[in-house]
Amino acid sequence: MKQKFLLVLVLFVKVSMGQINEQNITGQYSLGSSSPEGGSSLIIMEQGTYAIAYFGGIQVGKWKFLKDGRIEFAPFSKPIFELYGRTNRELKKSAMVSFENFENGDVYAGFHQKDEPWIKLNRVFNEDANCFAYPYVYNLKRVPEQLIFMFKIYYPDKNEVRVFNNNAGYNDFIVINNSHTYLHSLKTMTAVFNEGMLTFEDGKTTVKRDLDENSEDMLFLKQYISQVFNDVQKIYVNKSYNLFEGNLPAYYEYDKKNNIFIDTQAIPKANKGGESSMKYDDFSKIYEYKKLKEKVSTDNFETNNSSLFIETCD
Repeated sequence: MKQKFLLVLVLFVKVSMGQINEQNITGQYSLGSSSPEGGSSLIIMEQGTYAIAYFGGIQVGKWKFLKDGRIEFAPFSKPIFELYGRTNRELKKSAMVSFENFENGDVYAGFHQKDEPWIKLNRVFNEDANCFAYPYVYNLKRVPEQLIFMFKIYYPDKNEVRVFNNNAGYNDFIVINNSHTYLHSLKTMTAVFNEGMLTFEDGKTTVKRDLDENSEDMLFLKQYISQVFNDVQKIYVNKSYNLFEGNLPAYYEYDKKNNIFIDTQAIPKANKGGESSMKYDDFSKIYEYKKLKEKVSTDNFETNNSSLFIETCD
């Protein structure tokens, strides 16, 4: 009797799933808000992607059907840390690391040689740091064999540690901190779809509205989602660490001796000293950085009270 009941239950779930799949749940749903800036909207798209658009930002993620017929929405998060490197022939035996998006969060860093004991990690910025002045480049006397970054989480209480092995022997790095998106990725939500309505766990319901697939907002959203899910293996920046978006045009030529790309159509800009002026938006010379593979570490790293950078308002 029990086996027969389980068989009927499984068949019921399969039939329900089939019926839900046949209904087109793609659409736009108002989530409402008490914020004076306005409410947020849930946009469910095909191929298991969704976006929540709110004032000042967009959260994207993946949705899927669970075995019990509910729909799970899981926010997407990039790796906590992304590390890119290159060979900078001007540095010789030294190295340097540019820190991007480290202004927020309790984040630590360390640089290690494999034949040495584990080192203590330093905070990237001092506690209560403010009045930031970009960029932040930390100089090292030796080329590190391992680069270690740790994000300290208090709720739940744990440390997320990532170790990058510098097998290529790079000496010029850019590390990007995505820890602010990682916390959001821990929070999934579920809902039930029935007769054109979504009902969430807290009992709130919202009615589906059709999407205008060819609208300017939808075209932008699709492009944005594609970029978020893309695992970028190479990035291009100028000397001021300003990111070059997209692929390099054909008129950039590679200078193998200096390991840089040069814009052959650029008109040199001279400053008062007669030298080429390299400003934040000057892309006459571009540097290619390649992504390093991360390793999740469960080692317990000790930390120092000191920080790599100290920023306080005068």
